[in-house]
Parts: sequence; structure tokens; C-alpha cells
Amino acid sequence: MLRVATDCSGIEAPIFALKNLKVRFVHVWSSEIDVNCTKNIMANCKPQLFFEDMSKRDVSQLPDIDMYVCGFPCQPFSSLHAINYQKDPNTKDKRKNMVNHCYDVIKIKQPCCFVLENVPKLVTEDGGRKFKSILKKLSTLGPYEINHAILNTADFDVPQMRKRLYIVGIRKDTLKKSFEFPTPIPQTKTLEDFLVDKKRYPLRKETMSVRLQERLPADHNRKMYAIKWRAGEGTCINMTPCITTSTDIYVTKYNRNLTPWEKLYLQGFPRTFKNVVSEAQLQKQAGNAMSVNVLEALFKEIFKAWGVKMKK
Repeated sequence: MLRVATDCSGIEAPIFALKNLKVRFVHVWSSEIDVNCTKNIMANCKPQLFFEDMSKRDVSQLPDIDMYVCGFPCQPFSSLHAINYQKDPNTKDKRKNMVNHCYDVIKIKQPCCFVLENVPKLVTEDGGRKFKSILKKLSTLGPYEINHAILNTADFDVPQMRKRLYIVGIRKDTLKKSFEFPTPIPQTKTLEDFLVDKKRYPLRKETMSVRLQERLPADHNRKMYAIKWRAGEGTCINMTPCITTSTDIYVTKYNRNLTPWEKLYLQGFPRTFKNVVSEAQLQKQAGNAMSVNVLEALFKEIFKAWGVKMKK
């Protein structure tokens, strides 16, 4: 049975992906410093072990695992962080070093595979030197075949333009064939499929922010646009721009912002998800999460590389 562990666990997108694939697995541990995420982890997943802070544990005492997944903090590598850095070049963020604790787990526990996730900006951070150093360090941790790619949530049948970097390492002695990243599949769903509230609210420009009014397309009454109008930019038709923790995304057909629940579903989470925190916290969690549908596609390819036949 597959033994799975996650760090910087968020609300456990990897566990939901494995459940969707109907894989037999044991959820060995989670770690999450956000107390509200912890509440939703425990309501939905119940790992055997839980760590509040992954940096404060003896890795040598951790149980053995087969699969390790960590979405280490992306904020230090985000576009918004880059803007803040330009304002104050002395800005330092200790979260940039959290990946070091991932190295410890991989080196000491030698999982059969690991998946690390972050924002695409990591590839070009500091002229690419940071990313090259990460790949170099990973190559010293064991006999792993290591690959990386930027995958878009919208390419795997969930209509959200969300690009993320995935680094996949598979221990060479477990490989039956070389690993290949999943190829995009035809889009069969639109934003409409993920909306819960289908009430058409009246358009009230007098209550809109100036920025939203400026971004409202001239033909907004004929097409369904999703407009990211605060703490980021982006306008899409029949899908949504990248969902983050601090953005409002306005849907023109219904003249309202996406709800926290709709944002969660647009990250691939099921409607059976149990939320035991406020909707404000749920919205934050949705913005920080990995996309469940992308992880499903990624895990399928890992299983193929292991020679594991998936149930249809």
C-alpha cells in the first residue's frame, strides 16, 4: 500500500487527488503551520501524524514513506513579492529557505518519489540561480530521475488559468519506464459548470471600484468574462484567471465576485469537502492550494513510470 506524506500541506490537494484516483494509500503525515488549514485537514483527511512546523522535528524519527509532496512557500517567489522587493531591496523572507527541510526528508527517508510545487517565477528568480541550486541540491540527495515542468490547471479540464512549476523526482530503482509529464487534455468544462449561485444580479456600476469599472469589457453583457481586478490583473472568457488568496474575481454574466466555495471547486476540490472554518479562511485556503486535477494527471504518469496499472 502506498505510504504518502505531505509538508506545507495546505488543505491536502494531494490526498484528494489520490482519493479521486481510487488508489489504496496510507496518509502517514501532514504538516501545516496555519491553524485554520489544520482544522480542515483534520475534518477531511485525518493523517496518522501531524506536525505544526516541519522545521521543528527530527527527520530521522519519521516513518518510512513512498511518496512525498510539498508545495513549499511560493510567496517569496511571486510577482507581488518581486514588486515589494523593488520598493525595498533589503526585504528578506525566511520562507525561501523552507525547501531545505524538504531536502532533509528526501535525503534521509529516500521516498520512491517526490513532488515539489511552486510558482513559475522560481525558475527565473535571481537570474535563475536559485532554481539551478535547487535542482543541483536535489541531484545529490539520492539516485533520482528528476524532471520539471510548468503545468496549467486549465489544461486538465478545470477552467482556471493557473500555471505552476512541478519538480518530480522518482527513485531510479523503482522505474519501469522513464517518467513523462502529462499532456494537456481537451477542455470539456467551462466556468459555468463550477458556479453555484446562478442568480443574475443587477449591474450597479456606482458600487464598483474604479479599477473594476476600467477593466469591464464593452461587450460584458454578451459574454461571460471573469475579471481579476484587485491585487493582480487578468481577464478570461468562460474560465477564470489565477485564483490567489487576495484577489476578487468578478463574473460579468452574474455581476458578482466568485464565492470562496466556487474558488475551491475551481481548484479541483470536490463538493463533498467539509469546511469547518470561516468562508474568509476558506477563500485564503483555496488560493494557496495546489490544483487537485493537475496532481491527478501528474500522479497517473508517476504510476505509469512505476508500471502500476490504474483502474479505469
